[in-house]
Amino acid sequence: DQWKDSSSFGRDDLPLLVKVADQVHTWIFQQKPEDQKSEDASSSKEAF
Repeated sequence: DQWKDSSSFGRDDLPLLVKVADQVHTWIFQQKPEDQKSEDASSSKEAF
């Protein structure tokens, strides 16, 4: 397998692109709670 890129997508690529974008969106928001917990902990320490 070799990495490929594209500057545009065709009509037939859209269903796959939608699925990939949804999975990336889900992954990003699953990472956020962990980041938020560590930020909240450091913020509460600084406040007191």
